[in-house]
Amino acid sequence: MTDKIKSGKLFKTESGKNLSEIVKNVVTIIAIVCAGFWGYTKFLRVEAPSLEPRGNANSRIFWNAYDSSRCEAVFDVDFANLGHSSFDVTKLEVQAWKFTKPWIKDNFATYMDTDEVKKTGERIFEKPYSEFPPGGGIHMFIGHYPPGATFRHSFVFLVSKSQDQVSKAPGQSVYFEASYYLKNSTEPHAYTGAWSTVCDLTRPTATSSPTPQ
Repeated sequence: MTDKIKSGKLFKTESGKNLSEIVKNVVTIIAIVCAGFWGYTKFLRVEAPSLEPRGNANSRIFWNAYDSSRCEAVFDVDFANLGHSSFDVTKLEVQAWKFTKPWIKDNFATYMDTDEVKKTGERIFEKPYSEFPPGGGIHMFIGHYPPGATFRHSFVFLVSKSQDQVSKAPGQSVYFEASYYLKNSTEPHAYTGAWSTVCDLTRPTATSSPTPQ
């Protein structure tokens, strides 16, 4: 009889231990699943976006005097990788349009829409860069960009003044744009544009492009 009682107590004790271990294991599994879900959610919301390519482009236009009928336009462009992952720029497209300012007319205020400039203006320059030049030289922003990498270049154009400008009347304007394409992409990743009145010598003179970094 005593042995049966001891066996019953032992069975209950073992059963209690087993149940306790099962509960403990289930709680541990639930905690692991919750931690994993939280980590995955945090990665999707916080970490993953920070790993996306973050190319940033800026530009400005300067004018230098050349002669009585022409001047020098300097389209100064900077590009930088501001993200946390590397990427490759495989194509750069530089374009320019000539147009007349819409607000020269009687309108009190008119928005200078670059989309309209492209539609109604005259395209005066278009050139894609997609590979290193033969024999070496500046690769026009094409290449590998690790985090923090930058590149700068000045595109220089010799521009003729309009007859209005020669006679000191308001003249035409130009809009320059540079678009950057990443590897295996058909849409621009980043672009920058700048516009100015032709031969506006009141703007500061541009400095020469530094050595690419």
